[in-house]
Amino acid sequence: MVITARRAPELAALAKDIRATGSACTDIAADALDPQAAADVVACAVAEYGRIDVALLNAGQGPDMAMDDVSVTDVSRIMALNYIPRQGPYSAAKAAARTLIDAARVELAPKGIRFTSIHPGFVATDRVNADNLPKPFQVSTERAARCVIRALEREPAQAYFPWATTALVRTLSALPASVSSVVLRSLASR
Repeated sequence: MVITARRAPELAALAKDIRATGSACTDIAADALDPQAAADVVACAVAEYGRIDVALLNAGQGPDMAMDDVSVTDVSRIMALNYIPRQGPYSAAKAAARTLIDAARVELAPKGIRFTSIHPGFVATDRVNADNLPKPFQVSTERAARCVIRALEREPAQAYFPWATTALVRTLSALPASVSSVVLRSLASR
């Protein structure tokens, strides 16, 4: 297993925990916004293990940012890495990533490469808990990890969790825009 993240101390601690279970683990501190660093991580994984069986891509950033305060630079930075109120650029980046994964799933299927697009609701991380936005149905990192592992084992095209957030998002998507906009505006004003 190869794991990567920006924060080296936390990454090293996680790698140590993984190794304590008897699993091989290589940790590489890298920034997902650095194309050379990403290429180096892939090269290291292939050199160490011969190939990549599963790639779990989970980089994202979406600070609390009202659309009337956002700059082109802010949007570009967020889009380089990744429709929730006050999260417009982040949401656009996630939609773009989902569309890219959907295209890759179809185009790379003949080569035996499979993709599962995983869509969590709010997960209790330092970044998520740093803002004042509402976080309905927030789940622990442990629960999120179990959901991700289950999705990787089952290999659906898309996996959503928790079910309550999924139901809320799907309901809002099915409503007329005039109604869903009122609900989203009320959430944004909290």
